[in-house]
This record gives sequence, C-alpha cells and structure tokens, in this order.
Amino acid sequence: MVAKGHTSPFKGMKFSEFCTTGYNPGKRLAAQNRATKGMSFEEIHGKEKSLKMRKNLSIKASDRIVSNETREKIKNTWRKKVENGYIPWNKGLTKETNESVASISKKLTGKMVGEKNPFYGKHHTEKQKQEFRNNNTGRPSPLKDRTVEDIMGEKRGKARREKLKAKRAGKTWEELFKPSTVKKLRKNFAGPFKNYEETVVLKRGTAKKSKVEKRFCKELRKQGINNFTTDKVVCGFVPDILFEPQKIIVEVNGVYYHNMPNMKNRDIRKRKAYSLNGYKLLEITDIEINNDMESCIEKVREAILCQIETEAVLMEMDRIQEEV
Repeated sequence: MVAKGHTSPFKGMKFSEFCTTGYNPGKRLAAQNRATKGMSFEEIHGKEKSLKMRKNLSIKASDRIVSNETREKIKNTWRKKVENGYIPWNKGLTKETNESVASISKKLTGKMVGEKNPFYGKHHTEKQKQEFRNNNTGRPSPLKDRTVEDIMGEKRGKARREKLKAKRAGKTWEELFKPSTVKKLRKNFAGPFKNYEETVVLKRGTAKKSKVEKRFCKELRKQGINNFTTDKVVCGFVPDILFEPQKIIVEVNGVYYHNMPNMKNRDIRKRKAYSLNGYKLLEITDIEINNDMESCIEKVREAILCQIETEAVLMEMDRIQEEV
C-alpha cells in the first residue's frame, strides 16, 4: 500500500521486473530512480509537498556555510595539485572530438542561459570585488598575448570574431555599451564616430606615433621642414604629418599593419575623405624610410614646392581674369 500523495517506486514496472527486484533496498532505489527519471518534484510528490520540500532544502542549504578555514584548505589542495602537474581530464578536448564532452555539452545547452542561470541578476558586493582585486594584483593575466583563436580554437574563434563584427557593425557606442563604459571610452577617445568599424580617433594632442614616424619627423625638422603638425584631426582622422597651409598630408604606413584587411578598408575611406576635402595625400612606407631616408624627405619637399607653385599659378590666373 502506498501512502497518500506518494508515488509507488514500482510504478511503470513490468510484473517480471518487479519479481526479480524483490525487496532488496538497493534494487528498489534503482527501480525508483528509473521510474522517476526526468520528472520534477511536482510530478513525483505533488504540488503542496514539493513546495515544502523545496523550502526545507533551501533553509538547510542556507545554514550550511563553509568556514574560511575550510575554504583555505580547498584552495591549498587545488594549488598543490596544479603545482604537482595536475591536468584536468577535459583539457584540449572538444565536443567534436570527445563523446563525454559532447554529452555534457548537450545536457547543459540552454540550461544556464538568462533567468535559468542561478546567478542571473545577482552582483558581487564591493567587499568581494576588492578581495578579487587584492588576490589578482601582480598576477600576470592568463589571456595575455593570446588571441580568440588561441583560446577557443581556430574555427570557433573565427566564427566568434565574425559574429561580433556583424553584431556591432553600424552601431554607436551608446547602443553597444552601458553608460559607464561609454563615459570611459569618451574620456579616452575623441568624439563620436559613425559605426563600430569607423576610425578610432585618439584624443587631440595625444595621438600615439610609431618610432619610424618620430624619427622621420625629427629628420624633417633637421632639414628645415618644420611647418607641420602631428596631432590635428582632419576629416575624422589624425594624419601622421599635416602641412595645413599647403593642404598636404603625409602618412607613414607600416607595411605589415596596413596590409591587414580591416586596415586596407580604413585606408580606402581615409583616401576618399582627404580627396573630397581637397587634401593631397603622400603615402610613405616604413621600409622606404629605413632604406633611404633622404629620398623620402625629398619626396615631401617636392610635394610642398609643387603645391606652392600650383597656388602661385592659380593666383596669377585669378589676377589676370580680374584685370580682363
């Protein structure tokens, strides 16, 4: 006889299975587990009893606080394991290459997302945050000098990059980040820009220059060419060298960096912007500067002289037209 509100542990069993199980407690428990597999408290015990059971479990769990001493023991145990060369069983395994990882991944997929996550909507206290800071101060970041591909694998890393790029394309900082993050970004970078892929303009007067650019600027000044600026924003970009009166821009491009796909697109936008606003662009590579500094300086000098002569001719033509 089964008590009211309880489900028989033998429910759903065949008679032959019941006879072989008998009254062995271990077998009975196994049979009960099979009968109730995948069922919730409410389905097994009913709504009222399940509520009481959940309440009792939460009260017992809240009373079971781990002492600081026990926490330290646990930490030290894991530290010793790592120092002795402990390697997690799933290190380097993926769901594509390992059945166990694939099975666990399948069970957990979608179960810890949003409100299903037990930490959803919760935040660390300031005390906990400070403790984290103190523990991590001086400790090198495990992600330093590692790319997304290194962390997630080449295939997943590339997919992650593309997903983020598509998600952020055409959006402003306000749409992408929370107000406090936007405030920090505005403090570190100058002005709004059209979308995520648009050029990041550094604060006026603090645009970082490469060693090659600094050396080239120094050599220009030595040669008596010093009527240029290196920190003015033009058309949403910060030119490496700007001769404002002559409307000449000199860009010192690193070959490796400017051959990247995103930089190629940026350079196309830059050339178009300068051209539409009447600026003459002179591009010099770092290899050219390293191999022959003099010829690079001569290019700049010729461009300036050519621009001055052109302006003089135009002024003369304007004067003649006025006389006529």
